[in-house]
Amino acid sequence: MQRASLTETGALRLPHFTISFFSIVLGFSGLALAVLKLSEIWAFLHTPALVLTGIALFLLALMAFFYILKAVRYPEEIKKEFFHPVKMNFFPLWAKIFLIHSVIFLGISREASFVFWLLGAGIQTLFIFVILSLWIRHTRFEIHHMNPAWFMPVVGAMMIPITGMEHAPKEISWFFFAVGVFLWLSLFTIVLYRMIFHAPLPEKLLPTLFILFAPPAIGFIAYFKLTGGVSDAGTLLYFFALFLLALVLFQVGLFAKIPFFLSWWAYSFPLAAVSVASTLMYRLTQKPFYLGVAATLAGLLVLVILFLSAKTLKAITQKKICREEKE
Repeated sequence: MQRASLTETGALRLPHFTISFFSIVLGFSGLALAVLKLSEIWAFLHTPALVLTGIALFLLALMAFFYILKAVRYPEEIKKEFFHPVKMNFFPLWAKIFLIHSVIFLGISREASFVFWLLGAGIQTLFIFVILSLWIRHTRFEIHHMNPAWFMPVVGAMMIPITGMEHAPKEISWFFFAVGVFLWLSLFTIVLYRMIFHAPLPEKLLPTLFILFAPPAIGFIAYFKLTGGVSDAGTLLYFFALFLLALVLFQVGLFAKIPFFLSWWAYSFPLAAVSVASTLMYRLTQKPFYLGVAATLAGLLVLVILFLSAKTLKAITQKKICREEKE
């Protein structure tokens, strides 16, 4: 009877296994990449980077299993998520995860890196056209729905050139970089307008403020890959990312007051993005400041991942997530 009860409880919670669970995978993947890039300076970090990559891939397989199971049993719930004004923006997480692993595997297996890049680029292309089409034809979106999570469907395009320059003609990388940069700038303006002139973000979405500084950090890395050097435009993107990071960290008192939500995982990947960008800046300039920023953010990211993992496991055991949400 007890086993049947547990099975029934799991079945009841499965419809509420949301797409945002993949932000956990993105966080671990970002940490793996940040540590891997630092291992090019400190070789002892290479093994931890590979271990973290294995953990990220295991979590990806686990999350994919449950989400596919949900899609088979409750397809109407998937449709509901996809047309949700906030949750729909999390579907391109799959593309970002694959594109990160394309970078990780570039020095391990070019064939595996290419497969990850092809999957990531394909999924990103599909979702950027589908989601932007939904935005254009919408009848239900309001300004209060806007938050930094809306960057995700377009910013992934800026990740494509990072290994795209290795796997495809450079025109493809320039195409996606242009799309990502100009759409990000447009959305950034709207997000800033929404936060200044309209009601504050609800508590549940406050962690998405960390997403603000990920796009310019990714843009800097991509622009370096496209041009092969430190340019004024790339430097502009990097330091704007640092400014947004400082601005968001200045709001730490605000984040300390909110209860745990799965959206807290938005703290993780943006820190990884700036850490990787700072490691790149150090390798290009050999200035210790950038290495200090990279190492500090990677260390902070380790603590953040451990903290978020503990909070998530506690929430799972207490059945506080995978529950029906109020709109």
